[in-house]
Amino acid sequence: MYILGVQCISNDSSAALIKDGKVIFAIEEERLSGVKHTTEFPLAAVWSCLSFAGITMNDIDAICLSHDVQKHIRLKLINHWLTYFPKANERMAGEFDTVKRLLNLEKEVREKLHFHGKIFFCRHHLAHMASAYYLSTFKESALFSIDGVGDIESSMIGYAKGNKITVFEDSSVNWPHSIGSLYTSITHYLGFLPHCDEGKVMGLASYGNPKKYKKLFEKIVTLKPQGKFEINLDYFNYPFIRRSHVSQKFINAAGPARVPKSEITQNHMDIAAGLQYITEETMLHVAKYVRKKTGSENLSLAGGVALNCVANGRILKEAGFKRIFIQPAAGDNGIAIGSALFYYYQHNPRAKRFVMDHAFLGNEYSNDEIEKILKRNRLKFVKLTKKAAQEKAARLLTAGGILGWFNGRMEFGPRALGNRSIITAPFPAEIKDILNSRVKHRESFRPFAPIVRLEECGEYFDHTHESPFMLLTYNVNKDKQRVVPAITHVDGTARVQTITKEQNEDIYNLIGAFKKQSGVGVILNTSFNIMGQPIVYHPDQAIECFKTTGIDCLIFNGMYVIEKKKKK
Repeated sequence: MYILGVQCISNDSSAALIKDGKVIFAIEEERLSGVKHTTEFPLAAVWSCLSFAGITMNDIDAICLSHDVQKHIRLKLINHWLTYFPKANERMAGEFDTVKRLLNLEKEVREKLHFHGKIFFCRHHLAHMASAYYLSTFKESALFSIDGVGDIESSMIGYAKGNKITVFEDSSVNWPHSIGSLYTSITHYLGFLPHCDEGKVMGLASYGNPKKYKKLFEKIVTLKPQGKFEINLDYFNYPFIRRSHVSQKFINAAGPARVPKSEITQNHMDIAAGLQYITEETMLHVAKYVRKKTGSENLSLAGGVALNCVANGRILKEAGFKRIFIQPAAGDNGIAIGSALFYYYQHNPRAKRFVMDHAFLGNEYSNDEIEKILKRNRLKFVKLTKKAAQEKAARLLTAGGILGWFNGRMEFGPRALGNRSIITAPFPAEIKDILNSRVKHRESFRPFAPIVRLEECGEYFDHTHESPFMLLTYNVNKDKQRVVPAITHVDGTARVQTITKEQNEDIYNLIGAFKKQSGVGVILNTSFNIMGQPIVYHPDQAIECFKTTGIDCLIFNGMYVIEKKKKK
């Protein structure tokens, strides 16, 4: 049974192919189009799914979309308009294009994909929760989904047991009361790109003092019973005017908005810290409630706000759960998987579940293909055994070199997790600035993440819970902060990725080789791209990035080694 999940309305359009309940391929359209966070219909992503499986649209049993069209129109458009009439007139006028597309979505899908079979519409946050729970190891779990808005809700909780999901309707929070929209609004206010740069604000927050604007953000967000919360809309324009975020009241309280690309002041850092503070407190509030309500020690967490790894780390430590699962594409790209899995288990309630223990669901290139591409680019390369290449890479890293690593199947989700990565040593501290300026071409305050073998996680960090998708932040042990300074953020934390041999043998062995050379069992990992571009998809893109940045060595498939000529 083949089920195709398609995410095609909001940012991060994507497609995923499910075969008998197992995710066999998933990819974001941005990797193919080159337009980061694209909202375009994921036509190329769909064809990639079909090509991988060697099938056609005639083999697809159902297409699943993550929208409740009637709920979106009835609640978001009509109720919001009536509630805030006439203040919301301008916003609602702009919503008509979205409504028109939603009403014609089934027709659009059928025409673009030439599909005549079953089309299933899945509630947005239900798809989020399904994307986490059904891919976890949990037999039962509390559920928590939080984002900007999906259909009408911005936050939803529930409980799952076996293959059945139950939503706690009385605890849902409806837009415009939204932590995701709040975070996006302040991202825009701070001069960054909304729906794209929220992660920058999370990194910037560590440089600020959260106490300065603590009272302001506590006025903005009120925590309510049953895991609910409410936004004081007097501080914002987004519910009333499209593409307008904070109101004059917020500016009066916090100062003028930052002009993009201008100097970042301490005040901007303090505002980011205040925003991060209230986000963490709100997520903890909801998580503690669903923990108490369900009694479950497991939490399946999803939604765009679930990419906030700092808040996730606090939930793990403070909300009372023993285990948390967040799948790598926690944002809207992941609901292509979630809607398809929800449909499958509704029709196969006793079916076996498949655990997601890695994110390598995209395309790959054979050794023959790599060799042809290298020869076409007239690149001098050597082909080594994987062990020899890992030892060579370890020597390079120990000596301060920067490695481009293009290996196996591409990751699904916004993080590079070891197959489309730029890798270096976690020392000295200056390597962070070198990466930001000479390779990534991005802001100096942006942190970098470590990869550590799971069994050694506790040696370097204050928690041993697995974090295979780089979605939990731990404290770096004080005695190790001088050992791994380049991955230690200004507040003493790190966004940790743990790895096992079964998840990624090549990276696991590379870390082992690096430890033999340096005595340190951690490597620094960042995505193989430069700022503003998606993670590289094709070897040609990796080669171009290698040629035009400060990367010293490029390794394909763990064995094809290309080194830059040393300048005399």
